[in-house]
Amino acid sequence: TLPTRDDNASAAPITGANVLLNDCEAQTVIGLKTLFRRMFERADDLLFEMADKGESAESQEIYVEGMRTVRIKRAQMERAFAEELRKAFKGYSGRSGPSVSNARAGGMEDGSLSLIEEDELEESLALSAMGERAADQYNDVLKTLSQRFARLNPAKANAELKEMPFSPYVIVDALTAASSLLSVAIRVKVIVYKLFDKLVINQLGDLY
Repeated sequence: TLPTRDDNASAAPITGANVLLNDCEAQTVIGLKTLFRRMFERADDLLFEMADKGESAESQEIYVEGMRTVRIKRAQMERAFAEELRKAFKGYSGRSGPSVSNARAGGMEDGSLSLIEEDELEESLALSAMGERAADQYNDVLKTLSQRFARLNPAKANAELKEMPFSPYVIVDALTAASSLLSVAIRVKVIVYKLFDKLVINQLGDLY
């Protein structure tokens, strides 16, 4: 559970607020990195199973290559994921610029979609939907946390949920940044995203 101030306490000096925000950052990053690692462990097992049950040599190769790539990129993805979470907290507390870059942004040329652009659109829609579902699922606790964070940083009292460093939107954006390092077939990414939804997003209640 993220540490919070006593609602009856007087306004904390900025130094005290920063200590609490730093503590929240540390606990959030540690907790989410643990869940992220569990997701990778399950992804490795599942991709192996999918390769073993592949309907064709081509399908098997896609999953084998996906499993190999995920193993190679895992450490980099874990670092990228944690870094995006830290950026969100630093952005919220005013220690840096914008919290998290929108890794999903992209344009369409000539009013048409290439196969790659179609895959990117499918990814973007799936990730956006994941964030929206999670925001709805944890609506009550997110409102409470937002109110308490606003007391730590009054300048952000009117911040939208998407700006809050613990929000599902920020967590999904961190996944987006991490998965941009993963050059695999869309079906492999879909497996990773579904596992993230199940093993990370659906466990946020314990973190909150």
